[in-house]
Amino acid sequence: ATIGGILASGTSGPLKWQYGNPRDLVLGMKVVQADGSITKSGGQVVKNVSGYDMARLHVGGLGSLGVVCEVSFKLTPKPANEKTVLAAFDNSKSCGDVALSIFNGQVTPLALNVFDRGVLSATGMSNIEGEQYLAVRLGGRPRGLARMVDETIQASRAGGGTTIEIVDGGFALDLWRRISDFGWVDQPPPEVVLRVSLVPNQVQTYIDAIKASLADNAPSFVASPGYGNVMVFWQSGNTNNKLESSGNAIRALRGGAVSLGGSAIIERCPVELKSEFDVWGEAGDSIEIMRRMKQQYDPKGILNPGRFIGRI
Repeated sequence: ATIGGILASGTSGPLKWQYGNPRDLVLGMKVVQADGSITKSGGQVVKNVSGYDMARLHVGGLGSLGVVCEVSFKLTPKPANEKTVLAAFDNSKSCGDVALSIFNGQVTPLALNVFDRGVLSATGMSNIEGEQYLAVRLGGRPRGLARMVDETIQASRAGGGTTIEIVDGGFALDLWRRISDFGWVDQPPPEVVLRVSLVPNQVQTYIDAIKASLADNAPSFVASPGYGNVMVFWQSGNTNNKLESSGNAIRALRGGAVSLGGSAIIERCPVELKSEFDVWGEAGDSIEIMRRMKQQYDPKGILNPGRFIGRI
């Protein structure tokens, strides 16, 4: 991905746990407007940033309000040392409970994800048996890092972790790269990918519900319990009618999120189904404000028309 693509789509990876989403790191931005004029907001250092944070309009906007051409970011030093604790659980609820207990505890992870066996297999560690897995990336100076590793291991064991491993160096970096890339570099790719947002304490409830509703062909998932985000990946397999099966999977996956008060954005599905499903889901009351902003910034509808929520 390019920096512009990351900002325009508003996507982020596992490290947002510690460092925040892309828009949290933007100090200043230069944007080309629909009429060709160039506007600037923010600055190059924190103390020079004042007034309205206009850059946030463009992060996640898919280029519908302007074309991002220059950005200044807030930078953070890399940790001196890193280790990853990988724990396997025979009970999915126990895994979810441990993840939330670490999030609410004294340990400050760089990243924390829970995922299923399908994702684990993609990391090359399929020899670890379990129903659900927890990966906690930790960083800092040696003494502080050792303390956080010990506390994470203790929490995992107390919560029912059956196998616990410590991974570091290049192997750990490869593990996190494969977790981040799951579903996007695999061949064949999954037909359906959804990005689900929920209240954090509903994440495990949602995961268990979709596994039950699609038991014959359960999806894979990578979840960030502390943020309430779940990436869901569904592959039709050997199903005869792939379109019908994909449509049913979307209904089950999105319906499960909505029933828990959440939302689901369809990031990938067969093109034929996009006329049946609104990939963004319910727009809510704010859609009228968005339409007025689009009219103000791009009255002729030049910039990426129809691609954003509500067909803006």
